Parts: sequence; C-alpha cells; structure tokens
Amino acid sequence: VKAYVSDPKSAARDIKKVSMYFGASLVGICRLDNRWVYSHIYDGEGPSGAPGDTPVVMGDHEPQEIPEECKYVIVTAFPEDYNMMKYYPTWIAHSATSMGYSVMSITNMFLSAFIQSLGFKAIDCTTNDVANSVPLAMQAGLGELGRNGLLITPKYGPRVRLTQIFTDLPLEVDSPIEFGVVEFCNVCKKC
Repeated sequence: VKAYVSDPKSAARDIKKVSMYFGASLVGICRLDNRWVYSHIYDGEGPSGAPGDTPVVMGDHEPQEIPEECKYVIVTAFPEDYNMMKYYPTWIAHSATSMGYSVMSITNMFLSAFIQSLGFKAIDCTTNDVANSVPLAMQAGLGELGRNGLLITPKYGPRVRLTQIFTDLPLEVDSPIEFGVVEFCNVCKKC
C-alpha cells in the first residue's frame, strides 16, 4: 500500500532529511532524463587471462529496463576525506575512496528500503551501472561540470562520490546551480 503523498515539496524535504540521516552529505532531486541512463546492463565477469594476453570479457549484455513510472532521481554525494586525498595516488588516498563507496552503499540500501516501506519503487544505483552520475547530479543542483570532467560542488569541490536512487515517489525537483566553475576553469586550466 502506497503512503499518501499530498505535497511533493514536503516529501522531497523529508527524503533529503532521511538521506542525510542515513549518511549522505549532499542530496538533490531531479526528473529522470533518459539520455543519462545506460542502454544495457552487464551481468558477468570482468577481464580475465594471463598478463599480456588480450582481456576476455565473459557475460551477458541485456537491455536496461527502468519502469516508466520511476520519473524521479534522488542524487546523493559523499565526500572523500580532504587530508587523506592529499596522499593521492597512494593506498592511503584509496582508503578515502573506499570509505566513500562503503558509506554510499549503506546509505542507498537504507534509503531504498525506506522508500519501499512507503509503498513506492526504489531502484538502487549504488554500483553506478545504471546511469551516468555527473549529469544527473548537475540537474539535481549539486554542482557544475569542471574542465576535468568531474562534478564540482560548492562545499567539497570535486572530491565526492555520487550515487542515485530512481523512484516513483512524487518529489519536488531541484534546479541546476551555477557558482562560477566554468569561468574559473577557463582561467585556471591546471588540470
């Protein structure tokens, strides 16, 4: 049984609060734009073979099927620890990335279960194999595209991990933001 949702604005507010309670640092909502959904899913093993051999990928590619009623995307961001990222490209920095993925996975699992307990669909996109995260995060108002191809957020810069949940829960959507990233990148060009 679906919970009665009379006001998408208050539903969005509540989903954002719950997302942050479960571990997200930034939350935005947008309408699903199918341009960013991958056409196929891959179910199988990654490259295999001896070093120097041509990688062999085994598995099936099946068309991606998103239910038509899932029109909303909850996009969440998880920052990587600033001090740990100073050690890039070492294993110390990789631990910050791994922690981001771990928190992201737990948050999406809890948030998906919460939405489903309200009687709505929730497609957990933790593994980033459903859609391209950056354009959805831009549409959800979390940041702008940097010259480096990463989402730049006002609070954490580019050091975030992104994930989404697709849902049919009616939610008020956020607007894209501009805070000078494009202009800055046109001058800086260090990356």
